[in-house]
Amino acid sequence: MPVDAPEDLYGLPLEEFVLERTALVKSLRAEKRREEAGEVAALRKPSVAAWAVNQLVRTQPQTIRALFDAGDALAQAQRQAASGEHTGDAMREATRRQRDALGELTEAAEGLLGSQGSALSQATLERVTDTLRAAAIDDEARREVQTGCLTHELRFAGLGLSGLEASPAPQPPSAPSRRKPSGRAPGTAAKAPRPPPNPPSPPPKPPRPPPNPPRPRSRTPSAAAARRAWRPPARTRPMPAGPPPGPRRS
Repeated sequence: MPVDAPEDLYGLPLEEFVLERTALVKSLRAEKRREEAGEVAALRKPSVAAWAVNQLVRTQPQTIRALFDAGDALAQAQRQAASGEHTGDAMREATRRQRDALGELTEAAEGLLGSQGSALSQATLERVTDTLRAAAIDDEARREVQTGCLTHELRFAGLGLSGLEASPAPQPPSAPSRRKPSGRAPGTAAKAPRPPPNPPSPPPKPPRPPPNPPRPRSRTPSAAAARRAWRPPARTRPMPAGPPPGPRRS
């Protein structure tokens, strides 16, 4: 398939995308169309599921149109039901038509071959179905799918469109960090860390209870002390009876 425009790249087999993109960039640069060449060089290679959707849009236009019509009918029935109208039959019919169109497109995608010449995996087919269902419901997703130049799969999350990007490759485990040399000979014990310059003062100890006061001594003398302190009265000799002595003569 000749590549005359950037959108033609998305109709090629997936393994030819990068090679033909490079050739187109060289051709544009040779024609002095450097701005266009830069835009083509920035084009992303589609994921496998996005590439499959692009092929369905290019090769199954009638079924794609039936899918979009069923999505419009289902959305109309849902709006009428929200306003109070009875649209049970119309909603069931639109749901059946959408399901049939999705089934036909998924079956067609099963016949596509991946970049290695193998059939698409079940996980890839599920992403293809999610992308087509999102295009049937959401206007923004439909515009992206209709271009036939999708680069990543889509999914409708109920509250809006959610793009599914390829998950990044796992990073290799980081190398263990190298510690700075400590300046001591190997095999010697490390020194204990120095205490902080101003260690916090310990909390004050609770006051001790006052010692028991000495019991006062009794001032009442004991019986033994009283006996030691007692002395018998001095004895006096009785004077002889008679007349009182007269005055002495000189």
